[in-house]
Amino acid sequence: FGCSSTKWTHPTLGENDFYRDRELCNQYANVSNPNTAPPYNPYLDPIQQANAMSYAGGANLGRAFGIQASFENCMLSKGYRKQ
Repeated sequence: FGCSSTKWTHPTLGENDFYRDRELCNQYANVSNPNTAPPYNPYLDPIQQANAMSYAGGANLGRAFGIQASFENCMLSKGYRKQ
């Protein structure tokens, strides 16, 4: 998510600082939003499997939004601004 089309600027830090901070914020965002989707279970019947896959899709979508928000909050807290 940190590599999206959003441009980040900082009033005093350079490019190397940006790459370091972007990586730190990516790590923070991923740790702060763990994957809660259950693993594939081959022993479920087709209906149960469909329900599990539906839940997993929703869980992954929610995680994606959480990762993006955590990443952006981290970058903003370090003094970066979105362009």
